[in-house]
Amino acid sequence: MEEKSANLEFAPNHLHFEINKQTLLHGKHLLSEKPLTLSSEEAKELYELSQEKGLRPCHSCIIV
Repeated sequence: MEEKSANLEFAPNHLHFEINKQTLLHGKHLLSEKPLTLSSEEAKELYELSQEKGLRPCHSCIIV
């Protein structure tokens, strides 16, 4: 089976940070519905993690 390079996250808002963080820690690009996190501190942590790993986080994705 082909390994995935990104994770598309649709979950209740209070779960976004942990799911998104685990996605980045596993080396996957992130496509997250909004809000990316519930706080600016969490968003900064995810941004810094994505930069450290050379990944691209994306939030507010609209899938039609």
